[in-house]
Amino acid sequence: MEGNRIIVFVDDRELPLYRGMEVKHALIAYDMNIYQEAMEGKLKVVDEWGNEVGLSGAISEGNRFYIKGR
Repeated sequence: MEGNRIIVFVDDRELPLYRGMEVKHALIAYDMNIYQEAMEGKLKVVDEWGNEVGLSGAISEGNRFYIKGR
């Protein structure tokens, strides 16, 4: 199963996840309250270049996401 694991970062915190997971799973692993606020539209997620990403977006090895207020 090790080959199915990837590392992504949310606010520079390293999170081990599985291939096929989505941005929402990274948020859940990071902080369930943050995930809930993002679901309610209070927060948004951006990538390392500042582009907003959807919660159902794909993740891949080394992705960096940041939480921003709306």
